[in-house]
Amino acid sequence: MEFLLVHFPRSRRVLIDDEFNGRTEDVIELEVGRHVVSLGPPYDNYTPDQYTIVLKDTSELDPREVNFELKAYRLYCPNLCSRSCASGLCTLSGKRSERG
Repeated sequence: MEFLLVHFPRSRRVLIDDEFNGRTEDVIELEVGRHVVSLGPPYDNYTPDQYTIVLKDTSELDPREVNFELKAYRLYCPNLCSRSCASGLCTLSGKRSERG
């Protein structure tokens, strides 16, 4: 058996080869070989979308580790004033900015 540890800033279900198998920050036991690793829903707030890894020569105390990060979103001004309105409101018009 091989071992994998998936990191993400929030607790999330882990998808291994399109099947749920454990949670982030828990050591997951898998068969030796190639696996595709991604996270469960919501699917649009992390990067990268997935990892393709080969598990070999791991142990429970020394698992293979992969890191997913939260996607950074910018708030785009609805007035197209070419600025990012960090507060969520356009500083020129007061209209709500959109996530992009």
